[in-house]
Amino acid sequence: YRKYIQGFSFASFGVALFSLWPLGSRVWLVVGVLTLISLCYAIPLLPNRDNLRRWAGWKIYLVALVWVGCTVFLPVVHAQRAMDWDIGVLLMQRFLWVLILMIPFEIRDLAHDPPELRTLPQRIGIGKTKLLGLGLTLVFVLLSFWKDHVGYLEIPITLFTAVVLLTAVAKSSPKQHRYFTTFIVEGIPIVVWGILGIVGSRY
Repeated sequence: YRKYIQGFSFASFGVALFSLWPLGSRVWLVVGVLTLISLCYAIPLLPNRDNLRRWAGWKIYLVALVWVGCTVFLPVVHAQRAMDWDIGVLLMQRFLWVLILMIPFEIRDLAHDPPELRTLPQRIGIGKTKLLGLGLTLVFVLLSFWKDHVGYLEIPITLFTAVVLLTAVAKSSPKQHRYFTTFIVEGIPIVVWGILGIVGSRY
């Protein structure tokens, strides 16, 4: 099945290049940086050296950084919009959102991750990791009230997202069902995107 994954990946890369071709040089620059980080996440930086994923304690922060770059910073650059306060708040929210979303994966992999990765469950335990997820979710919601312009549906959607995230974190365990993270948790962004599309809200 790896050959199918590799073939699909190369095909997707070709489609991506075709889609990027008409975009400006600034978009290419941002995509190049994000691509480099993603490659270094999976491929060793130097011969006989670990990749970024194996840097102690850095895994979820690198994933969140790339997500923020792709879903917030890149669209801003493409739209040639100036960075303002609301975009800054959105950057922080999206970073926290991905961190929370990664917690079920961190807990799932607790029995398999080598100790040198120093993931959150390894360092502070499962219970405290879930409490941290609760605290981050609270901050995620409160940040919406710091924006200068808040859409009339943004608060309800943010609260719904928070409830879904908290449920995913609370239900996480090292012995969770195999499809809990690979299907349900990974489907959360699609569900939120679908709701945003249905109600016509603008984040």
